[in-house]
Amino acid sequence: MSLQIGEKLNPQDFSVLICDDEESIRSMLGEAVGNWGFQVSTAPNGEAALEYLQAGNLPHIILTDIRMGGITGIELAAEAKKLSKEIEVVIMTSHGTFETAVQAMRIGVFDYISKPFDNIEDVRTTLVHVAERIYLKFYSEYLMTELQQKNAEIAALAEMTEELNRTLDPIETLQIGAQGISKALGGAPTVFVQYLPIKKSLVFTSRSPKELFGGTQVRFPLPENALVSPQASLEYIESLGEQSDFLTVLEQSWSLNPEHLQVGEVTDSGRAPNWKVFPLITRGIPRGAFAFLPREWNAEDSPPTLNRYLQTISTGFENGLLHAKVVQSAIKDGLTGLFNVKYFKERFQTELQAAARLEHPLSLFFIDVDHFKKYNDTNGHPAGDQVLRMMADLMRKNFRGTDVLARYGGEEFVVLLPHTGFVDALEKAEAFRIVVEKCPFPNAHTQPLGKVSCSIGVAEFPSHGATKEAVIKAADEALYEGKKKSRNVVVPAVAAEGYVPQFSSRSVPTRSFAGSSEPKKP
Repeated sequence: MSLQIGEKLNPQDFSVLICDDEESIRSMLGEAVGNWGFQVSTAPNGEAALEYLQAGNLPHIILTDIRMGGITGIELAAEAKKLSKEIEVVIMTSHGTFETAVQAMRIGVFDYISKPFDNIEDVRTTLVHVAERIYLKFYSEYLMTELQQKNAEIAALAEMTEELNRTLDPIETLQIGAQGISKALGGAPTVFVQYLPIKKSLVFTSRSPKELFGGTQVRFPLPENALVSPQASLEYIESLGEQSDFLTVLEQSWSLNPEHLQVGEVTDSGRAPNWKVFPLITRGIPRGAFAFLPREWNAEDSPPTLNRYLQTISTGFENGLLHAKVVQSAIKDGLTGLFNVKYFKERFQTELQAAARLEHPLSLFFIDVDHFKKYNDTNGHPAGDQVLRMMADLMRKNFRGTDVLARYGGEEFVVLLPHTGFVDALEKAEAFRIVVEKCPFPNAHTQPLGKVSCSIGVAEFPSHGATKEAVIKAADEALYEGKKKSRNVVVPAVAAEGYVPQFSSRSVPTRSFAGSSEPKKP
C-alpha cells in the first residue's frame, strides 16, 4: 500500500478490493467505484480475496459481503487485519445481528453498508469517509515522522553548537563542523577543503572520519584562472561542485581510504554516489568548502538542513578569527607586528624556568637603532616608522622560529634565544649587526655614521644572572656601554660582582639551529 501526501484528497491514490459472491453486485460496484476514481480489484469469494492478499496485493479498503460460501466477510476481515492493520474493511450485509456487529467492531471493521442499496451514492460517501480516515492517519504519521526528524536535527545542531561554543580555535571549529555535517547526513564521509591563498591551493584538512583519504592532507593546486584576482578565487570556490578537475581529485583520493570506509558506498547502479560540495564563505572571503558523500540525498530537504549547519559553522569560525585577532592585538606591537614588552616579559619568565629545570642556557639581545632620534628629526616620523618595520622584518628573517622577538619600546628591540650559550649568542648578534649595517634603509646617508646601524647588548642565563630582572639589567647595561662608545657594536654583558652561575653555560644543538650559525639573507 502506498499513499501520496498532498494538499487534496485524490481517489486515485486509494485501492479498493471488492469481494462478493454475487457477480451482478460485484460487477455493478466495480464499475461504480472505478468511475468514482478509485483503483479497483474484485474477488468472487473470500478464498480468492485471501489468496490475492497473501500474494502481497494489499489494498487500502476492502468492501466485502458478510455472507459468502466458505470464508465469510468477518473471517476475511480478520485475516486481512493480520496481514496489515492499515487495511480498512467495510462490510456489506442484509443479515446483520448484534453479535456480528460486536465481532466486527472487535476486529476493527470500519462500517456497515446495508444491501440492497437504496442509493449507490451511500457507498461512495462511505468510501470517501474511509479514504479520509486513511489519509488523515497517514498524514499524521507523516507529520510525526517529520517532527521527529526536525527534533533530531535541532538536537544534533544544538550539540554541534555547544561544542563550537567551547572553542575559539578556527581549525578546531572546522573539525567540529565536519563531524557535525557527517552526523547530520547519516554518517556521510565529510572533509573540509581549506583555501590557502599563500600556497595557491586547496588542502584537505578537517575530516570525519579522521581516516578519510587515508588521513593524508591531499593538496589540490588551483588553476591559473582562479588566481588572477580575489574575485576569481571566490567564484571558483563557489563553483567547486561543478569543477570536474576537483571532483576527479576527490574520487581519486577516495581510493586512499581504509577498506572498511568504502563499504556500502555504492549505489544500485553500481556507480559511486556523487560528491556534494558546499563552499564556506564568510564576510565575502572564501575559506574553502565542505565536500561529503551522502548515503541519502533529498534535493528538497537536504540543502536547507546543510545550510543551517554551515551558518552555525561560519559564525563559530568568524568568532575564532575575531578571538585570534583580539589575542594578537593584546600581545603584538601594532607598528612592527613583533611581540610587545608585556608578552615578552611573561614569555621570558616561562623560558627561564624551563632553562633552569633543564640546565640549558638562555640568551638575550637588547638591540637599539643608532641615532634614531636624529633619523626622525631629519626624515620625519613616517620614515622612522618605516625603519622600525624594516628592522622587524630583518629580525623575522634572521632568527629562528623558536626565538622570541619583541619591540621593547621606541627604537629598542629584544630577542630571546632558548638553548643558546653566550659564545654562540655573541656570534649570532654580530652576524645580525652586519645584516643591519648592509641593509639599504631609505635616506641612510643622512645618519651620522652614513648608514642605519644598531648596537646590541648580549647577556645570558645563567652566566649573567639567575633571574629575569638580572639578565635584562645585564643586557641593558651592555647596550648602554655600546651607545656610549662608537655605536654599531656588539657588547657582551658582565655579571654582577660576586655572582656565581648555577651551572656552566654551553649551547644546546637543536634541529632548527644546529649546523647553521649564518644569518638568512635579508
